[in-house]
Amino acid sequence: MSSAAHLMVNLEDDREAARANAKRFLDSYYSMDVQPKTLDAWGAYGSPAEVADRIGAYVDAGLDLPIIRFASDDQRGQLARAIEELLPRIQPA
Repeated sequence: MSSAAHLMVNLEDDREAARANAKRFLDSYYSMDVQPKTLDAWGAYGSPAEVADRIGAYVDAGLDLPIIRFASDDQRGQLARAIEELLPRIQPA
């Protein structure tokens, strides 16, 4: 049996700025105040290296399929950055 996890991702060089951007997006999307504990459990925020490390921790724990959802108003920009900088870091060896 395979395992999958749905992670909210926001790619920015500054981790705190990425987390704040994700919170703004998720608060608006879900029409609620997403609490810090939930935000941190749901997400991977920061530079491509930081996000890849977080995803890698899930993979090391047995995750087969990380599902990435961008927590940002700039979906296309996040996707472009993920294709160029994140996905090469998390490709299987």
